[in-house]
Amino acid sequence: MLCCSKLKSTITLQLETFKHLIMKRIYLLLFIISIFLYSCNDDDMEIKTNIPISLPINVNEASATNQDTGQPEYSFTASETYRLSDNEDVSEYLDDMKYIAYKGHSVGVNGLADGDTIRNIEVLVGDESVLTTVENVTNSDPGTIVSGGLASYATIGDILLAEKQITISVNGTTEKAPIDFTIDLSLQIAVFVDEN
Repeated sequence: MLCCSKLKSTITLQLETFKHLIMKRIYLLLFIISIFLYSCNDDDMEIKTNIPISLPINVNEASATNQDTGQPEYSFTASETYRLSDNEDVSEYLDDMKYIAYKGHSVGVNGLADGDTIRNIEVLVGDESVLTTVENVTNSDPGTIVSGGLASYATIGDILLAEKQITISVNGTTEKAPIDFTIDLSLQIAVFVDEN
């Protein structure tokens, strides 16, 4: 009789352990399914677009400063505000935007003549967060691009989502003046819109 009762309690214990194991697996499976379903939100539409910004620069002799080497350096600065309402791809979705992801950028300089050199160009988001720096640009060499910090990359999406516009500033120096050129910047973004 004692043997039967031990056998019965062992079987009961094993059944309870088996039920518990099955329930854990069911909960895990439900958890995985729910994550999959919520991460695949079909209600969001992704719109990939570019933000083109063109900054005309006029460097004049009045901006000269002397360097330690005794050679003058000429400085320039400019800024431009771009409004998402001017972007044909996203203007109709301004109120339905959920998230804006920054994907990358390109910087180009046009209009330099032979012998013109830009020592450096610093591209900023607003007035403080450095997006990128370009050094030693000539009409035949696009220069060396030094990437900015990741903080500025996240900042771009956050600013665009909150303010529906972004201000890009540039500053830099040249070796001589007068020089006229254009800095062309393209920001690639993805806008996620709630389609409901």
